[in-house]
Amino acid sequence: MIIYDEILKKLSDDCEKYRNCLSDIDELKNAVWHTAQALTYIEKKELRSFLQSAEGRLDMIQFTSENIFEDSLEIVSEIIDRIRTINQDMSIKLNHGEILLRIEPEIGFFIKTITDFGDSVRLSGEEARQLAKTLVNMADKADEMRI
Repeated sequence: MIIYDEILKKLSDDCEKYRNCLSDIDELKNAVWHTAQALTYIEKKELRSFLQSAEGRLDMIQFTSENIFEDSLEIVSEIIDRIRTINQDMSIKLNHGEILLRIEPEIGFFIKTITDFGDSVRLSGEEARQLAKTLVNMADKADEMRI
């Protein structure tokens, strides 16, 4: 995961460089595209899709907007925000696999088991609290059954 941290740090730096008018839209698009291509680990599949979409949106702005810089800043902010939330990811390794937990600002929580099949689950903050309460209750009952 350290390699991905370095790649994402570089992209964040490239976004800041663009925000400060130290690079142009082509350099930014190139940085976004190369980062998306470097993300091959299964956990980062959704981030890769997000970055590919962001690069496409930047491309569209570049060729359709009269004010490229101003119109692209929202996408740059989205990229930086997404990178920041990744640093808050947590995972739990269990006997049967790994569970990834992520906070997604607009949605809530994202829970994914790292397997070759199955769907991810997204929960609001309230739904995550209900799930946590249920898991604690189930763990207590399981402990009682072992006594």
